[in-house]
Amino acid sequence: MRLPVNPALNSSILKHDDLLDVERKTTLSTIHRVGFLLATIIGCWSNNVLAVHPFHISTAEVEYDAKTDRLQVSLKLQALDLEQILAKLAGEKVNIDLPAADPKITDYLQNRFYLSRVDLDKPLGSTTTSNEHLAPATARTEALTKLHLVGRELKGAWLLVYFELELPRQRDELQLVNTVLFETTESQINTILVRHSAQRTSLKTTLKQPSAKFPSEWMKTE
Repeated sequence: MRLPVNPALNSSILKHDDLLDVERKTTLSTIHRVGFLLATIIGCWSNNVLAVHPFHISTAEVEYDAKTDRLQVSLKLQALDLEQILAKLAGEKVNIDLPAADPKITDYLQNRFYLSRVDLDKPLGSTTTSNEHLAPATARTEALTKLHLVGRELKGAWLLVYFELELPRQRDELQLVNTVLFETTESQINTILVRHSAQRTSLKTTLKQPSAKFPSEWMKTE
């Protein structure tokens, strides 16, 4: 037996379903908006943190060229950090985009990227309590190499510097000193990949260990 249909009841049920559907869509829309807002806030916060606290690291590739009897170096470092350091040392604004900055870059690297016979096993001074790491190379060790700037290029926030190191005749027990950007933070880490033919080795310098043993046996003189 078929029961009679109550039109009023059906209309009430439909209205109730419509209300539930509207509430469900409103809730989902609110969730999506909140999620998007949170994602935007987190993204902006992350970008600001990275901008204020970039990775304090430089990387270098060093290769011995037997034809020229020199070390060919490509150094990658934070452009803004270098620009600020050069300005502080010069006592004036420095724009590393301009050719006028070349002598300042050369002088800076000559005193902070070189070969020596002295192992800097003693940590350099703190960036907040000492300016020892700002002093020229001769204040701590004797630089045995002469730097020749070849070129440079900006790639985003990074500056790539290309240069050669003119080598000494005597090459036993050499240490590679790399104190680049130690003025910026005590957590600065400088990594160096040294190559010659099929041979490779990785070095690292920090404020506590500013030099590393260089594979001088790879560089043979006639």
